[in-house]
Amino acid sequence: MAGWPQLQTALAAALASLNPGGNLVVTKASPEVRMQFSVSPEGDQLHAEVTNGTADDDRLPGRGWELCDAWGGVWRRSTVWPATTEQVTETVTEAAFVVRGLWGNPRPEGFGYLAWEEPAPAPAWQFWKSAKEKPLTFPDLGLPKAPEPDPNS
Repeated sequence: MAGWPQLQTALAAALASLNPGGNLVVTKASPEVRMQFSVSPEGDQLHAEVTNGTADDDRLPGRGWELCDAWGGVWRRSTVWPATTEQVTETVTEAAFVVRGLWGNPRPEGFGYLAWEEPAPAPAWQFWKSAKEKPLTFPDLGLPKAPEPDPNS
């Protein structure tokens, strides 16, 4: 990937293709930084989350971010879904600005991605898992697949 502008364009295109329960995470291990985009299971919201592991960033609330997990330092913005091309582009641009401009990642080097679609919710009477996550691939991002997180950490 050449730089943030190209990655942002590819991210916006990838997000436009997500179904309800779709998730796309762009992450870097060291120092830990993450942008996560997800379409709610109901298909009515696009959530953008960013984290660098700290809740102590007073620059984000003024930019429309809300601290949703103080322990993990996760900040969230949401917009209606389905969204217009302009809304998706603005969401990606803002998340990338935080990671690039505010948190000091001038190039998307060292970043990888994970993407999946959650299974549709099971009926209330069904207590077993009805399906597995469906992996998604977005080669146009120009990023390698990130390692799966360790469920034991």
